Amino acid sequence: MRQNDSDLSQGLPVGSRCRVQRHASGLWLIAAEVPSAHLARLVGAVDLGYLDEPATRPGLAHLLEHSLFLGSQRCPEPDALSRWVGEQGGRYNAYTGDIATDVHLQLPPAAAGAGLAHLCELLARPCFDPALVEREVAVLDAEFHARLADPELHRLAALGELCRPGHSARRCHAGHAASLAGSGEGLAAELRALHRHYRPRRMALAMLGPQPLEEQLALLAQHAATLDHGAPPPTPAREWRWAEPGGMAWQLPVPAAEADHSHHCLELLWPLPADLANAYRAYLDGVAARLADGALAETLGQAATLRDMQVTSEPAGSGPALSLRLDFASPPPPLSELLACLYPALNAALRDPLSPTTCLAANSTAALDQWPRRQARRLAGQAAKPPASVRSDGQAALAAWLAPDQCRLLWQRPAVARQASDWRLLEETATRVARLVLPAASPAFAPAPRQAPRLDVAPAGTPSGAYWLGRPPWPVAEREAQAISHCALSWPAPDSSPRLTHWRRRCLALGQAARAQGARLQLGGDRLGDWLIASGTPAQVRGLAEQALAAWPADERDHAADSPTVGLIAQRLLGRLESAPSPANDHTAFAPLCWASDAASPGDLLARCPALPGTPKPPAEPSDTIWLAPQASDHAVMLEVMGMDASSRSRWLLRLLGQCHDAAFQQALRQRQGLGYAAAVRYREAAGWPRLGYVVQSPHADSDTLRAAIDAFISAEAVPLANISVAALDVQRRGLLARHGPPETYPAALEQVWQTLRQAPPPAGKSVLPRHLGSPWQQAAQRLADVLPEDLLGTAEALRAGRLPRRWWYHRPAD
Repeated sequence: MRQNDSDLSQGLPVGSRCRVQRHASGLWLIAAEVPSAHLARLVGAVDLGYLDEPATRPGLAHLLEHSLFLGSQRCPEPDALSRWVGEQGGRYNAYTGDIATDVHLQLPPAAAGAGLAHLCELLARPCFDPALVEREVAVLDAEFHARLADPELHRLAALGELCRPGHSARRCHAGHAASLAGSGEGLAAELRALHRHYRPRRMALAMLGPQPLEEQLALLAQHAATLDHGAPPPTPAREWRWAEPGGMAWQLPVPAAEADHSHHCLELLWPLPADLANAYRAYLDGVAARLADGALAETLGQAATLRDMQVTSEPAGSGPALSLRLDFASPPPPLSELLACLYPALNAALRDPLSPTTCLAANSTAALDQWPRRQARRLAGQAAKPPASVRSDGQAALAAWLAPDQCRLLWQRPAVARQASDWRLLEETATRVARLVLPAASPAFAPAPRQAPRLDVAPAGTPSGAYWLGRPPWPVAEREAQAISHCALSWPAPDSSPRLTHWRRRCLALGQAARAQGARLQLGGDRLGDWLIASGTPAQVRGLAEQALAAWPADERDHAADSPTVGLIAQRLLGRLESAPSPANDHTAFAPLCWASDAASPGDLLARCPALPGTPKPPAEPSDTIWLAPQASDHAVMLEVMGMDASSRSRWLLRLLGQCHDAAFQQALRQRQGLGYAAAVRYREAAGWPRLGYVVQSPHADSDTLRAAIDAFISAEAVPLANISVAALDVQRRGLLARHGPPETYPAALEQVWQTLRQAPPPAGKSVLPRHLGSPWQQAAQRLADVLPEDLLGTAEALRAGRLPRRWWYHRPAD
C-alpha cells in the first residue's frame, strides 16, 4: 500500500519534502529532500529475507548479501565498491533480515548519481565467482563464531522456539561452514537461483539528500531502468510462523555470560498480519510512541531498576509486530505484576496514540540514517493497492491482535538462574532455553500507575555566574530555530563510564517524556567532566535541566556496572576509544560552565551544578597495553593511534588517514589473509582528542598473529596508501566535509558548539557567543582546506615510524 505523504514524512526535519512513486517496472521509488542534509543516503531493498531461502541451505540469503560485494559484471574486482566508496569518503553496508534485505550507502551529494549506478549494478549483476564465493563462506563462518558472544544471536534463537514446529523461523539462518558446505561452483549456482528474486517488482530504491525532490526522483528513475526487468520467480509463500502464545526464557552460553548477574531483559511481542501492519503503520508507530512517553518507565521504575526501554513496530527477526523491550539492572517484579502494569498501558496507547512531533529539537542524524532504510524495506514487494483482506476498521482489528491473550514473551535471564532440569540446549548456538507459561495479571499487587515526568516548571531565577549566551546559526529553518531555547551545563567530575550509565538510567523516563513532548535531553561525560544539554520551550528546558541535575549520581559507591556488552568484540574495542584516556594527562581544574540560548534559560542552574567533595584524584597514567576481561571465544587485537594534540588539524589528518587505510586493511586481513570477519579502521574521539582504531577479530588466529598482521600492514601499506594526488585529496575532502562538516540537524549543531565551548577559554561574566565559536564547522572547514598531500603523507610516515602515541588493546578467551 502506498503511504500518504504525511505518514511518509515522519522522522524528517521541518521543511523536508518526500514522495513515493511506482516505476513502470513495478519498482518503488522513494525520495526525500532534506535541505539540511549534507550526505546523500541511498538504499536498495529487496523483498527477500532469510526465511525465503531453501530449507536445505540456512545462511544462503546471508551469503547472497555478502556475495553482492564480491564484484559485478561492470566492476568485477572484489574490492571495487569498497575502494570507490572509500575514495569518496563515504560508507556502505548491508543487512539481511527475516523478510527483507537492504544495501545502503552514504556519500557526498555530488557522488549520488555514481553511487546509484554502483548500487543498481551490484544488486542486478553480481558475478558470483565460485572461488570468491567459497572463500566468503569462511568469512561467514568467522562471523558466526564471533556472534556467538552477541546476545542478539541468542535472542533470535529463542524467538524461533516460539514459532510452529517445522517452520523455517525455528532454524538459525546466520550461516556457517557446516550449513554452507559444498563447492564454490555449486554454491554459486544456488546463489544465482536465489538472486532471480532480485527483480524490480520485489524491490525499492530510496534516496535522501539535499537535492530537489524532482531531481532525486528523476535520478532514481534513470537508474531503475538499468535493473533487470524480467519476471521474478513466484513469491515464496510466507505462512504464519507463530505457535500458540506463550513465553520462552533464554540464557547466554557460559563462556559468553555477562558478569552482571542481576541483568534481566524482558521482551513482550505481539505478532501482526503483514497486510494489516503495513496499512496502519503510522497508527502502530503512534501506539509505540505513546508507550515510550515516560509514564510507563516511571511506573516500572517504582518496582525495579530499569536500565533501558525500547518500543518498536519493527522488531528484528519477528516480522510485523509490536515489541516492548525492558532491560532491568535488578530482578524485575513478578511477571503477574509486570503484566498488570503493561496491559492497561497498551490499551491506553491504543485509544490515544501519540502524534509525531516536528520540532527541530526532536530531530536526529540517526533518524536521517534510518528513514530511507525503513521506507525501502517497508515498501519492497508491497502491492500498489492494499489487499482486500485489509479492513476499513483496521484499528479495531489491530486491537484484537494486540490483546493480552496474543502476547508472546522472551525473557533473558542471568546465567546464575540456571537449573539443569529446567533448561535445554540449542546445539547450533549453545543457547539455553526454557518454556514459560504466562500467568494471569495481578493488578492488586502491581505498581500504581504514574504520570510521565512534568517538564513545565516555575520561571527561572536570577542568572548568576559566567556563561555564554546565543544560538548557533541555522539558516535552513531560522524561524523555527529562534523558537527553541536551550541550556547546556558542564561541571568537573572524574571520567566514569559506570556513573554515566547510572545517570542515564535515572533519566530514562525524563528523556522519554522530553521526546514525546518535542523536547530533547542529552547527557554525556568525558575527561573534561559531565555535561547535559536540554532543548525545547523555555519551561521545558528549565524542567529538564533541574530534574537531570537532581538525578546526577554523586555517590560513587552507588554506581552500577556498565550495561551488559553487546555486539562483536571488535565493536566493543572500538567503543573504548571514546572513553580511553588521552596520551597526555591534563590536570587543569575545570570550572562549571553554562551556555544558554537567552538570559532567561540558565537562571540559577549554573550555581546548582554538582560539586564533588574534596579534590578529584588526577587520572592514572595511560598504559600502552590493555587486556579486556574474557567475554567470548575469539581473539581480538586493536591498535589505538592518537593524534599529537586535539586540534582540528589533527582530527582531519587522522580521519583522512583512516579513509585511506580502511578498505585496504579489510581486504588484506579479512579477504586475503582470512584472519576473521571483523577487520576495520575506524575514527573516534574522546573529548575532542582524535584517535584511530585498527582492529581485527578472529576465531582461530591468536593475539600474536593478529598483532603481527596489523604491524605488517602499517609497515608495508600505511605510507603508500596515503600518498595521494591533489585531485584525490580534493575528493576525500568533499567526503569528509559531507560527513563531519556542518551539522545536519539542530541538536547536532548544539552539541558541536557545546563541545567546542567546553574546550575553549571560559567566558568572563555574561558573554555573547562569538561567531567563531557559534559555528565552529566553518573554521574546521578552513583547517581541512589547508591540509596538503604532504601533510597526510607525513602523518602516515609518523604512524609507520611509531612517532604517534599508540596503545594496544587485547582480548583473548578464557582458558
